[in-house]
Order: sequence, then C-alpha cells, then structure tokens
Amino acid sequence: WRGLVNKEINERRIHAIEWVYEEKLTIEQKRIIQACYFEDNTTKPSEIIDELMISESTYRRIKKDALIKFATTLGYL
Repeated sequence: WRGLVNKEINERRIHAIEWVYEEKLTIEQKRIIQACYFEDNTTKPSEIIDELMISESTYRRIKKDALIKFATTLGYL
C-alpha cells in the first residue's frame, strides 16, 4: 500500500514538473533549465549566456525565477 501511495505522489510531482516546464517557463528559462538539469553537465553557464546573449546577472535572475516556479508549484514555497 505504501509503495502505491509513493508511486502516485511521484507521478503527481512528475506531472507538475512537466506542466511547469511546458506551460509556465519562457523560452530562455526552458533553455537554462534544460542545460543545467537535463543535459549531461557539459554545458557551461557561460555558453548559455553567450547563446542567449544575456548578462550573467540576467542568467542568474532567469534561472532563479524558473526554479521559483517549480518550487511554488511543488509546494516548497
């Protein structure tokens, strides 16, 4: 029974993460999240900064805003 409950909770979390990624993030936020968490850790922040043609402070702000969206949706904030 406990395993079933954990599986359902994890499925809800996955659905929430997918929803935020697909529906709530800007193109820039998606690219930063993709590079930071879904790629094989070979992409450096400086490469994303150059690719998006943004400053380092803008990169940090965009990333922070995206993570806040995830945390809020998952109930951590």
